[in-house]
Amino acid sequence: MAGPSGTGKSSAPAELSRRSYRTVDTDDDGYAPEIGAEQLWREDPIETLLDERTGGVLETVILDRITTRTNNPFGKSDDERERILTDLATVEPLLRAGATVEIDARASLDEVVDALERIGRQITS
Repeated sequence: MAGPSGTGKSSAPAELSRRSYRTVDTDDDGYAPEIGAEQLWREDPIETLLDERTGGVLETVILDRITTRTNNPFGKSDDERERILTDLATVEPLLRAGATVEIDARASLDEVVDALERIGRQITS
């Protein structure tokens, strides 16, 4: 999954994993070493993931989520929130342009994960 901070990239995979699905966190697991202020994906492992058809895109930021979430500290400072807003303006349109499916992450976590399950079933059938 890809998207700006607060779109559910951590919560939705955690719930999918709880439901016994394989998930990959591309921010961790060696896919994206942080270099300075930027975090860049390592191309080979990402290409392998895309070849396995494990990708998907969740977009829509709700800054309130970042303020209240407890599973990720990013987005608490003004600078980080500004980065999120900048990413929303510059990165989100690029993600939308390349997306095959969009999920409105303002829905409840259960609804978002249910939608991800439906997409997964369509891909594997």
